Amino acid sequence: MGLKGYIKLQRTIQESWIWNDYRFKWWLIILLNVNHAQTKVSVANIIYDCRPGQSFRSIENWATLMGCAKSTVDKFFDLLQRDDMIKRETIGKGKRRKHLLTVVNWTKYQAKGNGKETVNERKLIPNNNENNDNKLFEHFWDLYDKKIGKQKCIKLWQKLSKDEIEKIMVHFPKYVESTQEKQFRMHPSTYLNGKCWNDEIISIAPKESKQEKINRQLLKP
Repeated sequence: MGLKGYIKLQRTIQESWIWNDYRFKWWLIILLNVNHAQTKVSVANIIYDCRPGQSFRSIENWATLMGCAKSTVDKFFDLLQRDDMIKRETIGKGKRRKHLLTVVNWTKYQAKGNGKETVNERKLIPNNNENNDNKLFEHFWDLYDKKIGKQKCIKLWQKLSKDEIEKIMVHFPKYVESTQEKQFRMHPSTYLNGKCWNDEIISIAPKESKQEKINRQLLKP
């Protein structure tokens, strides 16, 4: 049976790093597929309450909904949890275990009301109004995954405008994807200092090893 009803979406989500992120659709899939009313779920002969904003689903099931690999879903959930957007728990053991996902403050923002909120109350979206927001920087630092010169990067990050940060959050995941071999990826401080989020992304192929070069020459007619 298909899901019915609707969800509320705050306009301020446009200020979030996830708004321009290629995984925004996955965030919407989570919001659309968690419970809208309390239900009971049996896990290993124990009855659990599954409250609004929660979902008992396996990683495999979420991967099917999002159309990606299980490992990709797991990394995405870790990112959301670090930013206090969701909480995760594993209920049960072995093949009978289930994954409980909770959207933080779901009830507050989906309940009937006037829809008003204060900046510090926003939990369905991360609070990133300040240019030097630590959560956004840590997201950049973790996903960029070339841990060199962190303190220098923090100082550069603190000088960025809101508009520049928004452009970075759109650009750098694609740049990281294009340079899967980390030795070809520029230092993060170089990326920030050079305003490289304005540059065209050019995929860099891994350098051919000496043995691979010999093998290629041997295959020539």
